[in-house]
Amino acid sequence: TDDTPLIYHYSEPISDPIIRNIGVEIQGKLVPRDALAYQMTLSNLFNLGVFKTIKNDTPNRVLEIGAGYGALAHQFGRILGENDTYFIIDLPEILFWSAAYLTVNNPNNSVYLYDPSTYDPHNLPKIADKYRFVLLPYWRLWDMTAVRPIDLVLNMISFQEMRLAQVE
Repeated sequence: TDDTPLIYHYSEPISDPIIRNIGVEIQGKLVPRDALAYQMTLSNLFNLGVFKTIKNDTPNRVLEIGAGYGALAHQFGRILGENDTYFIIDLPEILFWSAAYLTVNNPNNSVYLYDPSTYDPHNLPKIADKYRFVLLPYWRLWDMTAVRPIDLVLNMISFQEMRLAQVE
């Protein structure tokens, strides 16, 4: 991280003293075990110039497939502009954890969690304009064509836990 600006350094929010048990505090930041993979991702994206390409005058759309509890999404929420939207596509039971984590740790950012009773895929561009984080189940992936262009697509260590049918 020596050549990476501080804004791109991974940092887990410490929202409760019990959270300190999941990692080690270094320079006032909580560093959990999985943070190394996230920091490597942020540093690599910075060093490759990716952040320069998604910092522009138009709203950016970032898509992560398989975000787990939302740690990388949280980091991007710190980095991206206020009009940018971070989409998460995941298993519905995992979306619950992402929604909880992002809501608790990003009180100034809105989180949309898929609700089949009110969701209309034609409204996805409007949802993207209104919410900072948009969480959809994997079978709604093709709805993302309505919010083109997608400026960056990410996946980190998520497909190994899925059945082949889910990956396909």
